[in-house]
Formats: sequence, C-alpha cells, structure tokens
Amino acid sequence: GNGNHLLATLFRFRERMQVAIALALPEPHASLMAGMLLGNKGTLAKNITENFRITGVSHILAISGFNITLILFFLVTVLHTLHVSRRLRFWLTLTIIVLFIIMVGAEASVVRAGIMGGMMALAGYVGRRNQAWRALLLSAAAMVAFHPAILVFDLGFQLSFLSMLGLIYAAPMCEALLAHIMPTFWGLRQILATTLGAILLTLPLLAFTFHQISLISPGANLIVLPIVAPLTMVGAFGILVMILIPWSAPLWGAILWPLLSYLIGITSFLAQLPFASITIPDISPLMVALMYSVIGVILWRARHVSSSP
Repeated sequence: GNGNHLLATLFRFRERMQVAIALALPEPHASLMAGMLLGNKGTLAKNITENFRITGVSHILAISGFNITLILFFLVTVLHTLHVSRRLRFWLTLTIIVLFIIMVGAEASVVRAGIMGGMMALAGYVGRRNQAWRALLLSAAAMVAFHPAILVFDLGFQLSFLSMLGLIYAAPMCEALLAHIMPTFWGLRQILATTLGAILLTLPLLAFTFHQISLISPGANLIVLPIVAPLTMVGAFGILVMILIPWSAPLWGAILWPLLSYLIGITSFLAQLPFASITIPDISPLMVALMYSVIGVILWRARHVSSSP
C-alpha cells in the first residue's frame, strides 16, 4: 500500500544520502558524518566510538533534539524567505519532521525530540511561547502511554528525557553561576552551561548503569560543540546538493574533511589523557534516588532564589 511505498522511498533516499557521503569522504570520516546526520553508529570504528564515550561527547552521534532543532531552524528560515504562508509552513515542517523520524529509525530519543519539535512548530503557528517543560512532559506521556515499558527498560528514553530536563532547568542555573567567571565569547558560556546542565541530570543514571564517569566531558564539549552545528548544517546541505549534482562530491569532501578530522583527532587526544574517565563501584538504586532528590532540591531552591525579588 501507500505506507510501504512511502517507507521504501524514505529508505531509498537514506541510501542515496549514504552513497553521497561515501563519495565525498574516506573512512572513518564518512561513518562519522553518517552517524551525525543519520544516526547510524554501526559502521563507525570501535576506537572512535570509545573515544567519544570516554570524553562524554557521544551525544553528537545520536539523533536528538539538537538535530530536530537544526532542521526546524533551517526549514523555518527557508520557508520564511520564500514567503510561504504560516499555515503551510507549519504543515510542511510537521510533515518533514515525521518523515525524518521514520527515515532515521524511530528510536525513543528521536521520537521524543520529534514530538517536542512538532510542539515548537505548533507553538509558533498558534503564536504562543512554547513552554519547553510542557512539551517535554506531553511528549513523554504520549510515548509512555503508547509503550509503557520504555519508562523502565529503555535507557535511551530515560537519558534523553533527563538531559532535556537538564537543559530546561539546570542549564539556566549553571549559566547564572558561570556569568561571574566566564565571558560570552563564541557562545562558549552557553555551551558549557547546557553541557553541565545535561551532565548534572544524567550523571547518576549513567554512573549506575556503566560504573564510569567522564571527568573530561565539560572541557571536551566546550572544544567540540562549537563546530558541531555548522558541520551538521553544511554536511546536510552538501549531501542534498551531491544527490542532485554527484560531481560536486570532491568539493564537499574538501570542506567537510578538515572539520571531521578535528573531531576525530581531538576526541582521540582527550580520551588518552590520564583521568579522562574514572571507574566507580556499584551504587544502589536507593543511592540513585537520593542523588536525584538532592539535585531536585538544589534546582528548586535555585529557581526560587532567581524568581524572588
């Protein structure tokens, strides 16, 4: 039926994207680009995946809210420039988000990000300021209602939900603290604040699951993240151009290769540093609950203090 035809078309398009990436870039650069844009980490060399994990930047290999936000930003900008009506802009954006989610394989983090992205688009359409926590809560509730087991058994869902909570609640607190000691140069303060916010909320669960903590993560994110957004945008645009004009592949390869080399090189260097990550003993679920209670109280107090006159 039509559904199968749509799926086949989407997967064909995904394959064409992968072919374009392979035309433009050698390995391991091609696999890294495919991981960042399409979320397929399977082909990436083990040592690179491991370096990303030790340095706490593996999140750039997962399709997440970041990718959806970039797509939203790109679409809204293009459609706005083309003077597309608000209503059509909303429906086009929503359709492309849904197609993208299906194309990259609907993992929990992608679906959550997609639902939140859809709500951001809806908020823009009805002219209300999107309250991120409401969107997060609604997307989580919708996913749990549809598939209750993910609440307990899906680590990807738990981590993506917690890191979003970190971005909404902990990042502003971290930014307020950093304001005294760090300039806004290159948006680095915001990058560090969002990194710390996400780390704060995911650390207890990660420590409980993997018995390992990345000490270098805040610094690594500070060095790596400024180029991730431009690299993702240029990469996505380049691939779409290559699908239409295959002979432009060497040009795009020349642009993307140095940026990807930087990512591979810097994570490899940082992962080799002593104490980049430390192993910790087993912690009990009770301990995890206690850690989250403490974090909750700190965030509640911080919000209270910042909102009081």
